[in-house]
Amino acid sequence: MSHLDSSSTRESTPSHSTTPSHLRSSTSLDIDQSTHKRKKPNHTSSTVSESVILQLNEAKNSSYAVVDIVLSGGELAHSYSLYYRQIENLCRFKHIEQSQLTQVLYDKLSTYFNTQIKPEIDRILSGENDEQTMSEFLMLFNQYNEKLRILARLFLYLDKNYLLQHSTKKTIIEYGLFLFVEYVLNNETGSNQLSRILLHKHDKLLRTQRVSNTINPVTQQLTKLLIKLHSTRTPPTFEFNLTLISKIIDHYNELKETWRCQPNYIITVFHHMNQEIGYFKTCGKDKEFIQMLLMKLRWNLIFYDFNNVIRHELPELINKPELKLLYSYCKITEADYNYDSMSIFVYEVGCFLMDEFEKVIQNSRTDGKSVIPTLVESYSFYTESLTKLGESDSLEFELRNSLSRAVNTAGNNTYIISQLCKNIDSYFKKPENFPNFEYIMIIFKAISNKHEFLMFYKKDLSKRLLLNKSNVKDEEKLALEFLAEIGESDEDSISLKVMFNDLQLSASEYPQLASASDFEFVPLVLEKKHWPSPLYEELTITLPNNFQEILDTFTTKYCELGEKFKSRKLDWNNYKLHQIIIIGHFHEDIEIQCNLLQAVVIILFNEKHNYTLTELNQRTLMDERLLRQVLDTLVSKKLVIQTEGSFKLNSHFTSKSRKIKLAMLKDKPTDMTVTMSMERNRQEEYKATIVKVMKQHEKYSMTNLLQDCLDLLHKRNPTASVHDLKACIDVLITNEYLKRQDQDTLIYIA
Repeated sequence: MSHLDSSSTRESTPSHSTTPSHLRSSTSLDIDQSTHKRKKPNHTSSTVSESVILQLNEAKNSSYAVVDIVLSGGELAHSYSLYYRQIENLCRFKHIEQSQLTQVLYDKLSTYFNTQIKPEIDRILSGENDEQTMSEFLMLFNQYNEKLRILARLFLYLDKNYLLQHSTKKTIIEYGLFLFVEYVLNNETGSNQLSRILLHKHDKLLRTQRVSNTINPVTQQLTKLLIKLHSTRTPPTFEFNLTLISKIIDHYNELKETWRCQPNYIITVFHHMNQEIGYFKTCGKDKEFIQMLLMKLRWNLIFYDFNNVIRHELPELINKPELKLLYSYCKITEADYNYDSMSIFVYEVGCFLMDEFEKVIQNSRTDGKSVIPTLVESYSFYTESLTKLGESDSLEFELRNSLSRAVNTAGNNTYIISQLCKNIDSYFKKPENFPNFEYIMIIFKAISNKHEFLMFYKKDLSKRLLLNKSNVKDEEKLALEFLAEIGESDEDSISLKVMFNDLQLSASEYPQLASASDFEFVPLVLEKKHWPSPLYEELTITLPNNFQEILDTFTTKYCELGEKFKSRKLDWNNYKLHQIIIIGHFHEDIEIQCNLLQAVVIILFNEKHNYTLTELNQRTLMDERLLRQVLDTLVSKKLVIQTEGSFKLNSHFTSKSRKIKLAMLKDKPTDMTVTMSMERNRQEEYKATIVKVMKQHEKYSMTNLLQDCLDLLHKRNPTASVHDLKACIDVLITNEYLKRQDQDTLIYIA
C-alpha cells in the first residue's frame, strides 16, 4: 500500500525591502496597498487524488474494524505490523485524523464496557461464594485488561505520538482502566455499592487466609488488582488505605482474644505481623502504607495492654530473638504513640527476675542443693539474655537490683549469708570444683548487710587459716576483693587486714623464739580483738610438763622483744586449734595429726594402757563433756577401745597409710544456729542505735527516733524495719533505759 501524500500550491510572495516600516515614509496607511508588510497568500489550494482518498478511507475502516475484532475476541485478519503501519500512516496524514481516531476508540471502549463488562461485574459481585466470586471477577478483569493491551500494541503510534503528548488525553490502557475504576471503585451510590461489596469480599478472603495461615492465590491476585486500580485514581484517594487498615486491625483485635488464651502470645503476634507485612509488600503496597499498618498492628496487638502482655509473656521470651524485637519496638513508642513503654518493660523485667531468683532460693531450700552456684548460674543466664538486647544501664541496674532484693528479703537474707559462707569454705577445700571467685563476688555484692556476712566469714576464715585447710595467698586475694567492695576504713576491713598481717609476722619474726627441744614448735601470735571470739575458750587443763615448758619459754622470750611486747599477755587457751603431730608406737609407727587436747590424752597412755573416765578427768582436769568429745575422736579411729567403764589403748592398731588425722572438736553449726546468732546481733545493734540517738536528744518523739535510727542502720543493714525497732524500744523501756512521757514522746533515763 502506497503512502498517503498531501500537496498544496501557494502563490509566491514578491520580495520586499527589509527596511523597517517605521523608518520609511508612506503616503497611505492602507494595509493592502502597503509594500512594506508581508502579504498573506491570496489562496491555498489543496488537491488530493482519489487514490489517496480511497487509501485513507481504507485505513480508517481497517483501524476502526480492528477495535471491534479485538473487543469481540475475534482473530486479527492481518499481522500486528500491518495494522501498525496503517494506523501510523493514518495518524501522519493529518492531525485531525488522530483526534478522530482517538474519539472512535474511546466510544467503542465505552460502548463495550457498558454493554459487556458492566453487566458481568454486577452479576459476579452478586454471588454468595466469595472465593468463586472473586475468581470470576479476576478472570473478567484479566480478559478485559488483555484486550486493552492488544489495542495498546496495535495503536502504539497513536499512544506515543498523540495521547501521551496531550495532558487531557488518556492512553488506551488508562482509559480502559478509568472506565473500570469509575464503575467499580467510585460507585458508592445505588443498590450495588460495588466498591463496598468488593472490599467486603476482599476482607473476608483475607480473614480466611489469616486463620488458615496459608497464602490463597485468588486473594493475593485480588489484593494486587485492588492496589493497581486504586493507584490509577486521580488523585489517588487515601480512603482505600484507611479502610483496608481498619478492616485488618478489626480482624486482628478478634484474633488476639483467642491468642491471649494460648502460650507464646508475643511470638504468635510477631509471626502474623511478619506474614501480614510481607504479604502486602509482595502485593506491591507502598512504604507509607506498610509503615502505617505496622504501627497500627504494634499498638493494637502489643502496646494497647502492654503491662499485662509483657508480664505474662516474659517467661517465654527470655533468651529468644523475639525479646530483642520487642525491646526495639519499645524504643520507638515514645515517638510513635507518645507512650513510654520502655519504663514498663524495664519494670516488668525487674519483677520477673525478682520472682525467678526467689524461685531458685526456695527450690534450693526444698531439694537441698547448694543455692549459691544455682543462683549465680541463673544470674549469668539472665545477664547473657539481656546483653543480647544491647547496652542498657536501666536493664543492668534492674538485674542487679532484682538479685539484691531477692537475697535481702527477711526470709532469705540469713539463709543466703550462711550458704555463701559454706560455699566459700567448700571452694578453699576443693578449689578445682570452682572456676574462680566471680560467683562468690556476685552474691557478696548483692548482700546489703555485708558486715553481718563478714562476721561469719571471718569465723570460718580463721579456722581455715589456723588449721592450714586452704592456701593463704588465695584466701588473702578473696579478702582483698571484699575490701575493694566495702572499703578499707571500717572495723571489718581493719580486722581482715590484721588477720593476714598476724600470720605473716608469725611466719617471719617468731620462729626463732622457739627453744630447741624434741618438738618442732611453730608459734602463731594473733591479736585477739581482731580474730573471732569463738576461737578463745576458757579451758582449764593440765598439760604435760614438756608441753607447758615450751609455751612458758616462748612467752618469756616474746615479752623480751621490746617495751610494747612487755604489756601484752599471751593466751594459749585455744587448745582445740593447736596442731600437733606425734608418733604412736603400735605394731608399727603411726603418724598422728591431732590438736593439743587429743595429744594430752594420747600421751597419758604411755604411762598405762587402761583408764577409767574418772581417772582421765583427774589427770587432765578437762570438763567431762569436753573429755568425752576427745575420747570419741580416739575411739572412732580405733586408737582407743572403749569397754564398759574404761578406755584401753589399742596396741594392735594398724593403718594402711601410716598416717591418720583425728577429727576436729567442734559443734557443727546449723542454719538455725546462724540465724539465731544473726538475729541476736541485730537486736543488740538496734538497741545500741536507739540508746545512742536518745542520749543525744534526752527527750525525743517516737516518730523522729524511728526515722533517725533507720537512717543510721540502713547504711549497714537495709533489712532493719520499724517493727524491729519498736520491739527493741519496748525492751529498753522494760529494762528502764527509756520511759514514756506521753504516747509519742520518750525520755532517756541516765
